[in-house]
Amino acid sequence: MLRFIFAGFLLLSPLPASAGIVTYVFHQTSSSLPGLHFTGQYTIDDSLPFPTVTSDDAVIDFGGLQAFSFQGGGIMQISLADFVPACRSDDCGYYGYPNWSIYPGVVAYNDGGNDYTVDLSGRVQANSDNPDTMCSQSGDCFAEGYWANTVPESSTIALMALAPLLFFMRKKKPLPC
Repeated sequence: MLRFIFAGFLLLSPLPASAGIVTYVFHQTSSSLPGLHFTGQYTIDDSLPFPTVTSDDAVIDFGGLQAFSFQGGGIMQISLADFVPACRSDDCGYYGYPNWSIYPGVVAYNDGGNDYTVDLSGRVQANSDNPDTMCSQSGDCFAEGYWANTVPESSTIALMALAPLLFFMRKKKPLPC
């Protein structure tokens, strides 16, 4: 029996984090206005570096950032597909937009009428020129929250696998007469 308990402790010991594709989802805990809600998620390949890239770069390389999407405050949803080079001619829309940057820990996006600043440590800020949006009428809208990994930690998986084994391996006591 002792060897099974020892094996269980080995399974539950801290396991090295494995590199791979991980998705994080934003969970809002508070906001500057009643009814203001933001949703978002991003997927990153941990084996590649988080990008440092802007709309003005000659080559846009998102590095380990595989996907990104965010919305809230009545402002348009943005996704990684919106992070294109800034317009540099009169026939492509607003000159100089979209204006965006991605750095480790912060994603900022501005299309000339709406803008988001998403801090991956948990603060989100939005603003819009559209008078019909909640974030235009109030000035800067912001929310606090946290980004949660959607995949359980390896030690949690090991514990879930070990629990039934320990349950069936326990010694049964005789019933009193």
